[in-house]
Amino acid sequence: MQQAENDSEAGRLLRKLHQSFPGYLPVTLAYADFNLRTGDSMRQTITMLKHQLQTHNKAGIHKKLAKAYFQNGQIAAALESTGDQYLLEGYRELALQQYENASSHEDASKSAVQRLQKKIELLKEN
Repeated sequence: MQQAENDSEAGRLLRKLHQSFPGYLPVTLAYADFNLRTGDSMRQTITMLKHQLQTHNKAGIHKKLAKAYFQNGQIAAALESTGDQYLLEGYRELALQQYENASSHEDASKSAVQRLQKKIELLKEN
């Protein structure tokens, strides 16, 4: 009971902080961590993290985004985000594997497959 109350209060505080400072990376990451831990608001978490990637292309954001996609049942997107994380960390072969897995996954959209094929081609060229 106490943990549920603490989670509820933490969720309210993080939501309020995010509303006040929507572009502040530490708040977004804390709020995303909370949502990932509690399983709440995956769509909102995905949107917040994608917004952060517009200005902060960091491996840690891709890692959290992959978790959010996975929890939301978007496996191809989760694999692509993991590939992006690996690429930023310097693991080109692992990134390539993730992109190939994502492009052949049943839930990959046509546009996602095209985007992934370009990423695969670029990695194979370099």
